[in-house]
Amino acid sequence: MKKLGGIFLTALFMAAMILLGAAAGLTIYAAMNGEAPWQRADSAAADGTGPADSADNADSGDSQGEEPGEAEKPGSASIQEGSLGSSYVAIKSAAAAADYEGKPAVVVTYSWTNNSDSTTSAYAAIQVKASQNGIKLDSAVVIDPGKFDSSSYMQQLRPGRAINVQSAFHLKSKTDPIAVEISELGSSSGDTVVMEFDPAELG
Repeated sequence: MKKLGGIFLTALFMAAMILLGAAAGLTIYAAMNGEAPWQRADSAAADGTGPADSADNADSGDSQGEEPGEAEKPGSASIQEGSLGSSYVAIKSAAAAADYEGKPAVVVTYSWTNNSDSTTSAYAAIQVKASQNGIKLDSAVVIDPGKFDSSSYMQQLRPGRAINVQSAFHLKSKTDPIAVEISELGSSSGDTVVMEFDPAELG
């Protein structure tokens, strides 16, 4: 019996030493890594960085990427501009108006710079067209001086000077975009300055 008791105590002592060794090893591991293995597994599962969530993270990474820029709307703040022969033109805006009979019209405002060597006018240097759905718009007679300056198109300008010019057109539709196209008068180069406006957004 004494022999069996001695064996039992020896086994119990060895088991206790093994447990103490394991606990010491875990303590050292935690001190070196900042957390125990089971804590690391739990935290990985909690914050979604564990292997089981890798596919989900890949998908969420795509969804959290940079949002594409919003598509530019017709008639937005950007101004279409460029050189047309001896002129420099920048389309600025379009506004709703009515002709002398009360029919709907649009007044287009653009700046024109005379880069030639002589005094001239926009009338003699450029041509302005407008269309809706590919159909050319006719010129309109607008007599509201608060919205339309009919003399600007004919005004003589010295070389190097700039002026705001306006052109008016009848509208065929209240929904189809208005395409404004300006080119050098009499030129076959094909160079144009173009801008679209949404009738619903006209000032």
